[in-house]
Amino acid sequence: LHLDDLLLRRTRLGLLLAGGAECIFPQLKIMCQQELDWTDGQWADELARYKALWQKHYFVPEELMTINTDHDLQSSTESSHA
Repeated sequence: LHLDDLLLRRTRLGLLLAGGAECIFPQLKIMCQQELDWTDGQWADELARYKALWQKHYFVPEELMTINTDHDLQSSTESSHA
């Protein structure tokens, strides 16, 4: 089991929580170490792997997250009347 599998596929928390679920990393580290017998080194490796994957494939840059609602609504209305 890999951290990316846990956060992106099995629970989808990496998609639902801000920053790829970074707010739960401390608690998740404890759980993975207790339940999966991960060492500090394994956790660090899994976290690095997850962050790289999330950054490359799932991260949405801030400038793409801001939506001009008035402009989007106007464009949508105009295109539906065309």
